[in-house]
Amino acid sequence: WSVQTPCQRCRRKKVNEKRATRTRKRNSVKKEREKGRSPLTASILMMYARPSCNVSTPSEPLETIDRRENDD
Repeated sequence: WSVQTPCQRCRRKKVNEKRATRTRKRNSVKKEREKGRSPLTASILMMYARPSCNVSTPSEPLETIDRRENDD
């Protein structure tokens, strides 16, 4: 079957091209996400790092808060 071999070659080529485009797309998306993520995570980390008032000085003892949550 000398006719079929070029077909297979074409098919393989097409598949390889598809895979290449897919990986390229994925890489570009990954790069964009990394670019977009860095400031976001920084802000979130800052938010969590900043000591919030009710955490540093609770108005009521923690035991009562825990008990209230357990009552439900």
